[in-house]
Amino acid sequence: AKMPAQGNHHRVARVAVIGTPNAGKSVLVNRIVEAKVSAESPKRHTTRKEILGVLTEKDTQLILTDTPGILANKEKSRYNLGLVRSPWEALFGVDAGLVVLDSAKRLHEAEHQMLLRLQKMQDDDGKGKAPPLFLALNKVDLVHPKVKLLDMSEQLSDMLKFDAVHFTCATSGEGVPGLVADLLAEAKAEEWPFKSEIITNLSLEERVVEVMREKLFHRFHDELPYQIDQEVEQMVEREDGAVLIRHILIVKTTGQKRIIEGKTGLKLLALEKTMSDDLENIFGRPITFKLHVSVKAP
Repeated sequence: AKMPAQGNHHRVARVAVIGTPNAGKSVLVNRIVEAKVSAESPKRHTTRKEILGVLTEKDTQLILTDTPGILANKEKSRYNLGLVRSPWEALFGVDAGLVVLDSAKRLHEAEHQMLLRLQKMQDDDGKGKAPPLFLALNKVDLVHPKVKLLDMSEQLSDMLKFDAVHFTCATSGEGVPGLVADLLAEAKAEEWPFKSEIITNLSLEERVVEVMREKLFHRFHDELPYQIDQEVEQMVEREDGAVLIRHILIVKTTGQKRIIEGKTGLKLLALEKTMSDDLENIFGRPITFKLHVSVKAP
């Protein structure tokens, strides 16, 4: 890392976020940077590219790499392997790893494999040396009685050396400030790679596509295929500061078009409304969002 210029005490903490599908990684990353960054969804495997969340706190910039889910071997063949550029690669060159587990579910094969591989990295000195690891036992609001959390924490701490364990609820924000403080403490002196106001390295258009992908999953994940092509046709800033966005979804059949639009077009209107609301939160200005569904047969 290059040293900051004299009088400039910038620090950077790079953290790889590790967890199996649906441990709540995306929601937690979003809660940490307080904005929608990666495609949150009840379907597994939705974080397609390693999208960074960036939090700038005083002199320190926290950069989160949201690694794609780690799979148990037998699940691998069922998913598009293109999704799974190794989360282990992402661990090299970071200051810390944040392991996120769903505390309300028991550990399955995939979690055990992930923990065993981390254990091996911690055991192998030299090339495979793991960075300091922090554990977030997430979704604690769903765990009763709470003593179960301590049992789980002990069980995991027997397997792996964690610098700290945090009990978090990403949806309410419980436990997140303490976790953020620990991650910021891992920072090293370095120039900030991002401007202080940036919360993600995605362009505005990419953010729109991510938020739309998340909406489609939430609403239609049983009825629509995973990959729906999107196009931001127009993004115009008006003189009053409001932004007009014209967006196109490209589907393969009229049946898929009907699913998104609804019989009378009401579903389409509802989707436009929720997109406008979400994007206003992200961009901090009024948004008019217009959506068109186009059919292109393969």
